[in-house]
Amino acid sequence: MKRGFLNKGASARRLTTTKSSATSGSDSAEKPMQLSRAGKDTVVAATQGSKFQFSGVCRLHSNSPRIIVSDYRIPSFYATHFLYLPSADNATMVYIDSLKGVQTVSAWPLWTQPAPSPPANPPFEIRECDDKGLGMIALRRIARGEVIVRQRPLLFSHPTLHINPDQMHTFFESALAGLSPDTQSAFNSLRNAQLETEDVPRSRGIILTNALATQVPQSHDPTANYNAVFASLSRANHDCSPNAHYSFSAGTFTGRLTALRIIQPGEEITLGYTDIELPRAQRRQVLATKFKFDCGCTTCCLSPKKATESDTRRAAIAAFLIRINELNVNTTEGTEPLFPEGASLARASELLRWAEGERLIEAASKLAMAAAGLAYKENNTSETTRLALRAINYLRAEEGNDSPHFVRFARGTGFSPEQMAAKFDSSSDEEMMGPNLNA
Repeated sequence: MKRGFLNKGASARRLTTTKSSATSGSDSAEKPMQLSRAGKDTVVAATQGSKFQFSGVCRLHSNSPRIIVSDYRIPSFYATHFLYLPSADNATMVYIDSLKGVQTVSAWPLWTQPAPSPPANPPFEIRECDDKGLGMIALRRIARGEVIVRQRPLLFSHPTLHINPDQMHTFFESALAGLSPDTQSAFNSLRNAQLETEDVPRSRGIILTNALATQVPQSHDPTANYNAVFASLSRANHDCSPNAHYSFSAGTFTGRLTALRIIQPGEEITLGYTDIELPRAQRRQVLATKFKFDCGCTTCCLSPKKATESDTRRAAIAAFLIRINELNVNTTEGTEPLFPEGASLARASELLRWAEGERLIEAASKLAMAAAGLAYKENNTSETTRLALRAINYLRAEEGNDSPHFVRFARGTGFSPEQMAAKFDSSSDEEMMGPNLNA
């Protein structure tokens, strides 16, 4: 899983948007700012009691759905717009995109349905995690494939935004101004790890620190990595061998975390902020540069000898998966997979054991599927079956026990998804993955 990033361009700048509480946003404007529709007399006020305020170049485009043009000086076709959902009176999310983008999203029927309610007894709590600040801590045992949390984002932004240089400091404050006070408070409570500058005010720093890269197939730009900021989900801290997987459901417009392995009570729930197959030095450099912390996870604290061994394993895993991806990037579902010249079941199985030993579950899922394909090519029926089941077990840990793929598989074997998950979960993590090579 990768986080999103924000880079500066030129002229009317095009921004590419890729965690401790701090002071809240500006409280300087006690009176709500008035927004007038360009060319008309319609007037709409910002949310009463807002911590953020619309800038003077914002204009009302429509009230139902509530759409604000961020800068009336930019032609409407190019201008960035703010869409407030689910309604203007109680907006809990702002969607930032072109006019075409926000109009496409506003027409989706899902907004007539309530957002998923949090469980009465959530499996985690947000609290201090040693020297990391706030994080997610398991309150009970969480099973592989269990959905830990699902929620809609507070802010969802296209990676390419048109912003005039004089609006760099106020752009995201304007986007947040139309949200309900409670939603603004939730956003403001997230950590800002960035140095505040004229171009990087606190609101943008919070986005840089907390945004998760997300693709939305039904959007007008399905290949773009949108940036999503969540109230709870964005609290998950980094680990180079994470125990949770982030995904996004366009059908409900919710982000979710699923448990990649069994998580014990009191254990921290973690994600990977960067490419965790990278060597330790590169991972730590990325994390220090972009997220302003020195990673102290178990893998990063290995002895020099063990760290070198871990780097060697991760590099080999990454190289193999890159070659597999390059060969199969344009293949369709159901097509027989292609493998690099010289690839063998023995090598794929070795890499799978390494991924399991490194606790790289997402990589193990892909390697188990590749190994099953190679076993099939070698007419090794028993290994094909064993490895295919292993791949399904890892895949359902990523996608969740309620994923369509796992549900179809379970029902195809005559079991319910719950029964099949219980069968898979009859083995412990150690039995399933073998010894932790970095323990």
